[in-house]
Amino acid sequence: MKTTYLKIYNILTLSERRGALVLFALMIAGMILETLGIGLIIPAITLMMQDDFVSKYPAVASMVNFMGNPSQKKLIAAAMLGLVGIYLFKNLFLAFLVVLLIFFFSTKGH
Repeated sequence: MKTTYLKIYNILTLSERRGALVLFALMIAGMILETLGIGLIIPAITLMMQDDFVSKYPAVASMVNFMGNPSQKKLIAAAMLGLVGIYLFKNLFLAFLVVLLIFFFSTKGH
């Protein structure tokens, strides 16, 4: 493990090492966004399947009260719009990350 790290360290220049660290941090952020996206599926399905979501999950009650106690249909619509927004952001971020990765690796052979 240590020898692999030293080989990579010796191959890359200082600016390439910094770029690799930035890419690594962005990949961690992408991983967190992927986990968030997957983790929101079950609550979204639960919201659509249960009639009285707020009474069964009191932790959500304060958020629903803040929104002005919308009807179940409005709550589902807002949640689905939020889910689409999160997925849109996640996919745009991951596309940007792929472009950065392609740029980083395409410039290494020259």
